[in-house]
Amino acid sequence: MKENRFRHTLFGFAITGLLAFLVGFLYHVVAFASPSPLPVHISQVLGGTSGGAGEANESSVKPLEVFWETYTLVRQRYRLVGVPGWDDNNLIYAGLDGLLRSLGDPYTRFLDPKAYKQMIEQNQGQFQGIGAYLQQSRDQRHILLAPIPNGPAAAAGLKRGDILLKINGTNAVGMDIDKAKNLIRGPAGTTVELTVGRRRDPSRPEGSDNPTKPVKLVVERAVIKPDEVKFSAGPPSGHEKQTEIGYVRLHQFNEDTENQLDRALVQLGKKRVKGIVLDLRGNPGGLLDVAIGVASRFLEEGPVVFIQEAGGNRRAYSANRRQFNGEHRKYLPANTPVVVLVNRDSASASEIVAGCLKDHKIAKLVGETTFGKGLVQTIIPLESDGNRGALKITTAKYFTPNGTDINHKGIEPDYKVVARGPDEDPFAAETSTSDPQLDRAVEVLRKQIQGGDAALAAGGKR
Repeated sequence: MKENRFRHTLFGFAITGLLAFLVGFLYHVVAFASPSPLPVHISQVLGGTSGGAGEANESSVKPLEVFWETYTLVRQRYRLVGVPGWDDNNLIYAGLDGLLRSLGDPYTRFLDPKAYKQMIEQNQGQFQGIGAYLQQSRDQRHILLAPIPNGPAAAAGLKRGDILLKINGTNAVGMDIDKAKNLIRGPAGTTVELTVGRRRDPSRPEGSDNPTKPVKLVVERAVIKPDEVKFSAGPPSGHEKQTEIGYVRLHQFNEDTENQLDRALVQLGKKRVKGIVLDLRGNPGGLLDVAIGVASRFLEEGPVVFIQEAGGNRRAYSANRRQFNGEHRKYLPANTPVVVLVNRDSASASEIVAGCLKDHKIAKLVGETTFGKGLVQTIIPLESDGNRGALKITTAKYFTPNGTDINHKGIEPDYKVVARGPDEDPFAAETSTSDPQLDRAVEVLRKQIQGGDAALAAGGKR
């Protein structure tokens, strides 16, 4: 595991009259709600917190008394109907989750111990599950699936673009994506039954000539460690012979992403590529220090992102090429042309990297306006080891190096290219051999390589 250079220790956090928890390590994260393959968060220290959290007064004590009275009555009276499998933990967890959801902030919520453990595993680059990405549909009603190559889900027959209908018989239509992940994941060696809806042609929307049929799959869970970085000399989708162009796709930003990116850049350097297409489409985000590290492969110095807390103070997080763990970070030679691919599902850490490279005039952006997730959450484990779960609370927002607030707005590309495929399928770009966004990115990059964009070549410190 990487060194814990973005951790704080806090003491004395209490919820007076209801719960008293010892708060251990504090992680600051820029999280994402939707799109959302597997749970990934952006972690970073944002500074200390003021005291007085959870101060009780008359107006706050009475609701707590109502909570306890309701809880006690439910336990006493609801048992009379003989409901099997009564679980006090689930009742308390649901109450805490409802408390946070009542704020009306989709990013603030309670993580039960299992969900918190899964988040930590995901940040470390591996998890126990079926080996599939989950992503919300545009209308927020469905969860779309895509198997990780050579994983259990792929072996069981899961197809990219399948719609999640049921998990072990439980209806998943309209289900919160975090709940779906919680139900799907489990210990390696156990199984889960999925019912998915499959279109005859996943690259087209459902219709009378393209119906969706239910398919049942039984998937055995395993330890999954996906490759978050894909790369090649010669981009896919018909550009394979253009080996002077390097192609790098980042699926998420977790603790192993930087190492994987370094290996990719080393191999592409050996092949003497003259430019890079950095593909961040569909990337929902990840750890903030990793986002800064990725940006530092392209930016020599200067701010990567600004974080603003509730008090209004902004703190710059700058490019960093110093040694970590005794190894120098790999980075591109000065003036290597770069084009970044983005779409509406590029969120959080992806937007930090894209916004940084755009503002510093290091890269041109091609594709669609990004998701627009510019808020910061704090993950607070309940007990030092998170045995009681964790709270995820919005505490700050972030800005690009030029001071742009992207929340609910996203980042506009320099070259707008709308993807083909059904609007509700965020995986459509990967199911088709035709990729107009990548075609345009290659075109823009070739012009840069040939000296057609002198302004870009002159800009940016690398």
